[in-house]
Amino acid sequence: MPYKVALRDNETGEIRIHEEPVYDYDEHLWSEGNYSCDCNRFIFFNRAVGIEPRTRCECGATRYVCIYVEWPDGSRHEIGEDTASSALN
Repeated sequence: MPYKVALRDNETGEIRIHEEPVYDYDEHLWSEGNYSCDCNRFIFFNRAVGIEPRTRCECGATRYVCIYVEWPDGSRHEIGEDTASSALN
């Protein structure tokens, strides 16, 4: 079963939920690894609503924030990138 990742676009404030296979979870991947880059988060953010991006965003680490991971049992794990995340839950 997949886990869910809440991603926020800091330019618009919009939050979308992206699903990933459970076997792929590694907090380092989201906090400092390949999934922490805006380039990849842009792809995940768009795929969350069924859009396969044809363009890329600029590389960086400020546009998209990973708020939390939600496990298949409904429990959540705060990623720690967003100090306002508790107000959004």
